[in-house]
Amino acid sequence: MTPNEWTSLCDKYWKNKEGLGFHPKIKPVSDGRFELSTDADPKYEPALKKIMIAMAQGAVSYAIASINTDNVEEKDKNTYVQKWTANVKENSLIFIQILLEYGQEKFLEHIFLEQTRHEMSYILEKTHPRLTKDGSIVFSAPGHVYWNGAWHNKKNESVPLFDNTLNWGRILQA
Repeated sequence: MTPNEWTSLCDKYWKNKEGLGFHPKIKPVSDGRFELSTDADPKYEPALKKIMIAMAQGAVSYAIASINTDNVEEKDKNTYVQKWTANVKENSLIFIQILLEYGQEKFLEHIFLEQTRHEMSYILEKTHPRLTKDGSIVFSAPGHVYWNGAWHNKKNESVPLFDNTLNWGRILQA
């Protein structure tokens, strides 16, 4: 399923949700699986369930495929992606619940925040202090060095390591 097809499916779901006034139900069954249903008129249930299942499958596929590995060392990429995939599968019930209850935007926001948390965890695990020739301490992370209040890439350009603003000075001093 392409992102456009998934978005169209989400739009179709929301039009039906608003028009019919139903509420989605998501129930854990076993082994990370869950059952989807609604409180809609039973004659609409099969079609709605089909849309919800396709949306859920598209959401999980998107969440897994959209992980960014730009700041991950080559030797760690496989493990990094495996950990992310396990995280998505482990939390898929919550992710799907957000999608069905609050919509595609909230789902995408949540996935972005989870990806950022995953990336930050990796970066902090890989960040180490280093003593420079002049005796000052800098922090190095994969492909970056933190000094003078900012992250710098290998070209010595000041670059954001994440899309969100963090007080890295305070985090690294802790």
